[in-house]
Amino acid sequence: MKQKRNIEGLTRLIERAKKGNPEDLEELYQRFKPIIFKMARKMNIQYREDAKQELIAELFEAIQRFQPNTNWGKKELYRHFEKRKK
Repeated sequence: MKQKRNIEGLTRLIERAKKGNPEDLEELYQRFKPIIFKMARKMNIQYREDAKQELIAELFEAIQRFQPNTNWGKKELYRHFEKRKK
């Protein structure tokens, strides 16, 4: 039940961010920042900063592609929450 509420809240946040609300974009960045930095740390130290920038760009591109009323969108959110549990 809690996971469903989290997904619904994140879906609403993404929808507002898609409309260009800077506060919502910042909140999404803050939520995903630990994941982005963790992924970048696993990369070659030479490319770490580049990797962070690319991952941030991918996050904002994914926000624009997100479609909450599709199975794909819901699966992506569930996958995100499952990864965070680990």
